[in-house]
Amino acid sequence: QAGTNEVLNLLQQPESAEPLQVFVYSSQDALQKTLISTGQSWVAGHAAPELGSAVVSLPPGVDQSLEIQRQVPHEITHILIYRYMGAEYQYLPAWVSEGIASMMENYNRPEYTLILENAVRERALIPLSQLCNVFPTDPDLVQLSYAESYSVLNYIREEYGITGVQALIAAYDLGVSCDRGVEIALGKSLTRLEKEWKQAVFFRVRNLLIIGGLGLVLFVLLAGIAWIVIRKSRKKDSNTPESLWEEE
Repeated sequence: QAGTNEVLNLLQQPESAEPLQVFVYSSQDALQKTLISTGQSWVAGHAAPELGSAVVSLPPGVDQSLEIQRQVPHEITHILIYRYMGAEYQYLPAWVSEGIASMMENYNRPEYTLILENAVRERALIPLSQLCNVFPTDPDLVQLSYAESYSVLNYIREEYGITGVQALIAAYDLGVSCDRGVEIALGKSLTRLEKEWKQAVFFRVRNLLIIGGLGLVLFVLLAGIAWIVIRKSRKKDSNTPESLWEEE
């Protein structure tokens, strides 16, 4: 319900009486067997927006409640955006669709930050133009695709506000191409948006690395100073005449 409310607030839509169906599997293996025919056997959840239904894997355990907060709103987002856009939903780029769905999760995946940091260091970020239609099927590239999509949409929300995200949906609702939608919504090319996003991400990653490096240097310095003080103290104690410790 929380996920539904947040998506409807984004779309500025009232709640509909049309039902949402969520089918829950007790393991990811069981879900993947079901999704083999879709070619998406690597995912933890899947939405069929035209049917108003989604399937998720929620294995029992300590992480189950967090996975509920993550997977259910994510898949519901796809369904509600489809209901809003109708046939034009097909024009919504994969990086926009998955980025918004990830942004609507009540619990976001902390590993996305580490995945992006590694990709920035290795200069392995995937161009957004390659994420317009479908995501790659390689598991590592899939995770990077989701991490990038989430990061780009968060960047758009920070730079343009929630109206920037709404403008993207409205632009693609016109049935335009991946590049053209960005131009209409944000007034710049997809290439320009990607460049500005990369600069922002690189700046953040560099700052994290600098802060981490400075923290490590400071720790080493303090540890070294403490070791010297302890060593001198022990040396001083060993050189103290026994007579000073004897009572008169």
